[in-house]
Amino acid sequence: MAEPSRKLKRRSDPVIRGPVVILPPTTPGGPPRRFAIQPGRVIGLLALMFLLGAGVTGGLFAWHLTGLSQDYAHLDDEVQQLKHELTELREASTAVSSASEPTAMADPEAGAPTGDRLDLPISSLRGEEPRVRVAVLNTTEEVLLTGEGLVLVHEVGEPTPMPRGRVRIKPHGGGIHIEGVGGVRPGTLIESRLGPISLGDRSYPGRLEVQKDGKHIILVNVVGMEEYVAGVVSSELPASWGLEAKKAQAIAARSYAVMQMATAEGGWHLEATVMDQAYSGKPVDAGSRAAVTATHGKVLSAGGGLVSVYYSSTCAGRTEEPETVWPDRPSNGTGAADCGFCKKAPSFHWNATVTTAKLLEVLKAQGHRARAVETLQLRRSTRSGRVTSVDVVTDKGTVTWSGNDFRLLLGSTQIKSTRFELRFDEANSQFALTGTGFGHGVGLCQYGAQGMDQAGHDHTQILGRYFPAATIEELW
Repeated sequence: MAEPSRKLKRRSDPVIRGPVVILPPTTPGGPPRRFAIQPGRVIGLLALMFLLGAGVTGGLFAWHLTGLSQDYAHLDDEVQQLKHELTELREASTAVSSASEPTAMADPEAGAPTGDRLDLPISSLRGEEPRVRVAVLNTTEEVLLTGEGLVLVHEVGEPTPMPRGRVRIKPHGGGIHIEGVGGVRPGTLIESRLGPISLGDRSYPGRLEVQKDGKHIILVNVVGMEEYVAGVVSSELPASWGLEAKKAQAIAARSYAVMQMATAEGGWHLEATVMDQAYSGKPVDAGSRAAVTATHGKVLSAGGGLVSVYYSSTCAGRTEEPETVWPDRPSNGTGAADCGFCKKAPSFHWNATVTTAKLLEVLKAQGHRARAVETLQLRRSTRSGRVTSVDVVTDKGTVTWSGNDFRLLLGSTQIKSTRFELRFDEANSQFALTGTGFGHGVGLCQYGAQGMDQAGHDHTQILGRYFPAATIEELW
């Protein structure tokens, strides 16, 4: 008997060849759904998608290139505009500097010191804020300047951008060599429109001009007067000092700088040391900046002329007449005055020793042939008790130094003032000095100014004490 199953007809399913995709049935219990995958159609679909994607990508890329091209063109326009502005600023700066220089600067003889009185009429000094030229470095070594956006400014043609914001300068033969540029002329300017120019751990605003003096490279900071005065106040006085003392210092420093601009000879007006005024290249503290802003453009005047303003650290009770310290230097409106406010100064009292060997060393450097120093004789003729001259008695005769030269020759940080007594220590072949005060003692006493500030006096009262014949005038 045939098996029943062989008599049943089975539903015939279509024959599917190739890859199959199986999906769940559409009804419960129904058969699963099968779909054949045709490779040719899949490849065609993928090719179509690729072509569409390539077209979209190409369009986006072309659009992006168009945008970049427009941005580049815009950037090029801005660069050209900046170059044009830089040229205009340079020309304007030169014009302003020439127009704002005191009248005496145009003619070295006009306004120059005459006799023993400084003759600089205030009326000839009024105008726009001038630029001052400060020698900040004197060296025979290679110099590296850094800063953002540094350019080399030539007398003719466009400025030369310096790669990586670095300018390496060195003396070369009788000239000046800048790495990557070659030889340049003295007077070449280096500037940055993006910030200060750094020289080691110092930084300077404005421009730096490269000068040459024999084998020495001189860097001169060409900077606006007010920015310079801010750097001086911040370098001369501690940041913690009072605002009124700093205002007095600002007016004194500005007055001195204007005087030097009108009388200095050579390629710069001032040095950045205590030989003129300290200008350290360090950041300006907030108090010094505020003091300079509050006294903008103000100087001291007496008899219609600029006061010959000087200052020192500690006068030790009374300031000195300028002609006593500098007999050949003209002055105006500066005289001796009682202080009484600097007793807390750290150098109000000091001690020092000077060996006979040191004295012989200095004498030989001056060309003297002494072999032995026998004694020192002091001369005094000032009300404040300062030494006006020192006779160095040797086995070859007597050499006379002024009191101020005695300090400078033997070390002004050791012999802090000319207000001292001495005795000879024969056992050690040296002179023992006991003194008071720090500095030449002429004009403003800095520790006295701080003492007056702390006692409640304002800057006009401070200046009035040390320059009683002076008034405050505004030049710009």
